[in-house]
Amino acid sequence: MQQLLAWQEAAPPLPLDVDVETDVETLYRRILAREAKIGVVGLGYVGLPLAMAAVANGFTAIGLDIDPEKIEWLNEGRSYIHHIPGDRIAAMVATGRFRAHMHVALVNDGPVTLVLDA
Repeated sequence: MQQLLAWQEAAPPLPLDVDVETDVETLYRRILAREAKIGVVGLGYVGLPLAMAAVANGFTAIGLDIDPEKIEWLNEGRSYIHHIPGDRIAAMVATGRFRAHMHVALVNDGPVTLVLDA
């Protein structure tokens, strides 16, 4: 709780022209329409299945990881986790709604709506 309070105190104030209610409504509509892009930080045993679930439910998922070999394998449709078959990764990549990146600066797919830290 102390970390949350410290984060809130350090956060800059919202600009006066931000309409939080409208932004929440917009986010809600984007989620319902499956237009929200999901960013997943860390594509390990938690993050990769999370990205897979997002894609399986119609969302676009952008995966970020620091391991270049993992990024290469995933973008080629291969699995590096023994209990996740490669054909499931290949099917996810084939949808066009998943891409793995090593650096957030390389993500040029437009704004990411939600970021989940796995």
